[in-house]
Amino acid sequence: MRAAFRAVFDIDHFKLFNDTYGHAAGDEVLVFVAGRIAAGSRRATDLAARFGGEEFAVVLPGTGLDAAARMAEKIRKRIESDNLTLSGTHEGCVTVSAGASCNPPEGGSGAKLLAAADRLLYEAREAGRNQVRSQQWTGEGAQPLVDPEAGSRSRDAPATRG
Repeated sequence: MRAAFRAVFDIDHFKLFNDTYGHAAGDEVLVFVAGRIAAGSRRATDLAARFGGEEFAVVLPGTGLDAAARMAEKIRKRIESDNLTLSGTHEGCVTVSAGASCNPPEGGSGAKLLAAADRLLYEAREAGRNQVRSQQWTGEGAQPLVDPEAGSRSRDAPATRG
């Protein structure tokens, strides 16, 4: 298996944005952020998609952790530098947090790689948001944030280092 990088981006304080400016403006922010993420992942083999709510996932096949983490940071900085106003936050503008993980060259599943990236996203959020957390996934310690009985992601799952 070739190296694959997966990142999960989350729009910081998105509920506050919707509550302050309305859902139509929130939809415009979703489109804006999606465009920035898509522009940052340009190869024909790259995949960027809305993952749910205000989250986006990016898959970059054949990309190592260092290059992919730089790409995620570049996207984060572009979104922040566009300075879309968001009152009531430390930054005063729309920002994103991201978790990024790269699977080892051999083994591992896509679901566990996503879980590793998702846990790193939670670390970024818990550490103050507006940042990228990245780590080589060792294949251990990443359980999907999905309750198989409920069929949805657990938003309260604690972040762990994998």
